[in-house]
Amino acid sequence: MTLNEQKIVRLIKNSRDPVRFTDIEKVMDFNASKDKYWSVFSTIACLVESGIITTTRHPSIYSLTKYGRMKYDEIT
Repeated sequence: MTLNEQKIVRLIKNSRDPVRFTDIEKVMDFNASKDKYWSVFSTIACLVESGIITTTRHPSIYSLTKYGRMKYDEIT
């Protein structure tokens, strides 16, 4: 799991408020040569595809799956 993915998992687990794209964008580290929007989007997509986070609303509010909560325990 990348450092940015770990930051997102921690953010979702520890946030009392719903976590949205803009919240995730604030905690990520970016490479200056890469597109910021694409970096956030692709990282979120990887976490969704891996079954770690999920969303059921639009605009998206992200939450951890059962597997995501297990991954959180692994990284803390």
